[in-house]
Amino acid sequence: LLPRALLLEDSERGNPTLSPDGTRIAYSAQVDGVQNLWVKTVGQDDDRAVTGEKENGIDYCFWRADSRHVLYFKDQAGDENTHLFQTDVETGESRDLTPVKGARARALIMDAVHPDELLIHLNARDERFFDVHRLDLRSGALRLDTENPWDVTQFDADPDLRVRAALAVHRDNSVEVRVRSQEIETAVTASRSLASGTVALRAESEPFSKARNVETPQ
Repeated sequence: LLPRALLLEDSERGNPTLSPDGTRIAYSAQVDGVQNLWVKTVGQDDDRAVTGEKENGIDYCFWRADSRHVLYFKDQAGDENTHLFQTDVETGESRDLTPVKGARARALIMDAVHPDELLIHLNARDERFFDVHRLDLRSGALRLDTENPWDVTQFDADPDLRVRAALAVHRDNSVEVRVRSQEIETAVTASRSLASGTVALRAESEPFSKARNVETPQ
């Protein structure tokens, strides 16, 4: 039998992620008993903590395309209203990128083609619904991009960060995949992962039109 601690205890280092330029690795590890983010140079033993959380730990992060900043979600004193934060791994300077009181941020949409902006789901307009907001990572400007009609659980975008697809769940628990059309009608191939519940476009993207109903498996 495996010892329980082996399965349940936090690992010394978790969720490693390589910077886009391949020179740094970010990972989570404890500082005074609290999970924080650490960074090291590939091939060197220069590991150092770049965040200093004292209460609520940080388990994972995402690299920005500049390989200098990491992005991560963190709430305030356990209130579960996670905000998106950014830390400069060279200076240790951190800032809240979604400083909307009482709002919760989740589900980033990023693409290397647009290194200085991203899309993020945020319930700033109404706590019941997550709209898509466009975030300028240089200025910190945050603006509403796509409003949730009420039933969408997740949006997705094409490589140009244009919202093209949405996954909606109805009251009868059926699922609807919606796609947006371009000016010229093109074929759309949308697939739904039953395991993760996410939507991905696999061809040229096609106002949100109803595509098809998919019964949720029992």
